[in-house]
Amino acid sequence: MVINAALHAAWAALLCDWLRRHLGALATLLTTLLVLAMACLPHAWENITWGLQSHVPLALLGLFVFVRGSFAHAIGSRGWWLAQGAGLAGLFTLGSFWTAPLLVALVNLWTAPRARRDWLAPLGLAGLGAVLMLVALRTAAPEPATGLRGFLHAWLHQ
Repeated sequence: MVINAALHAAWAALLCDWLRRHLGALATLLTTLLVLAMACLPHAWENITWGLQSHVPLALLGLFVFVRGSFAHAIGSRGWWLAQGAGLAGLFTLGSFWTAPLLVALVNLWTAPRARRDWLAPLGLAGLGAVLMLVALRTAAPEPATGLRGFLHAWLHQ
């Protein structure tokens, strides 16, 4: 419980610190209050600290470190590679984590024409994550998915 609570608080603290550095004082205060209110909801902290959703704080931390590090550090630098490591670790938290590296690669492609190496690592992570999710889906016990909404929910949240 202590480790899960610390991971949950670390994510909120990292996010609020990042907000403090990039927003004005009033926007930072209001957004920090929103983050704290959301982090204090019973479905968030009780489930996480009791271990019902232990993977969620790790996924949130991995996502934050991956996305922030992918854009804040020069491609190929130590910080950038640490971010890619967080992205790799995040693949083992939630099945849908593969979408984060995919979006980082797409943003790199969209924002400016860049060399292939700029988006190759995130795209590789996305591909690996998609393969891991497909293997998990293929080997999981069959579960009925009713309708398109049920199928999409099962596919994205597996």
